[in-house]
Amino acid sequence: EQEVLEQKARLDEAFSWRARQEEYEGVKQDIVAHNSQVESRRKMEQEREEMGEIHALLQRAIATLGDRRASLGRLMGATEAVAAEFDQDVALARELQGEGEPAAGNRDAEAAA
Repeated sequence: EQEVLEQKARLDEAFSWRARQEEYEGVKQDIVAHNSQVESRRKMEQEREEMGEIHALLQRAIATLGDRRASLGRLMGATEAVAAEFDQDVALARELQGEGEPAAGNRDAEAAA
């Protein structure tokens, strides 16, 4: 009977040890899962921040392109104005040399004369 009691005590101790091991494994899995969730959230927040930075860079690039387009439009307008003045100067030079039609501004002056 003493041997049976000793075996029962060893079995109780083994079951108790196994129950503690299972609790330990459960806690360990909870910690690993929690750490994984924390890491996942940290990565998501980092990705959100990076996406925000990319969005801001794209917005600045769009604004810069808009400014450059407006500048090019102004440059094109100025270039066309210079080209029109040049055409008038060429027409006037030809008129003075007697090669062409009177320049638009000078036709009225000739007609009056």
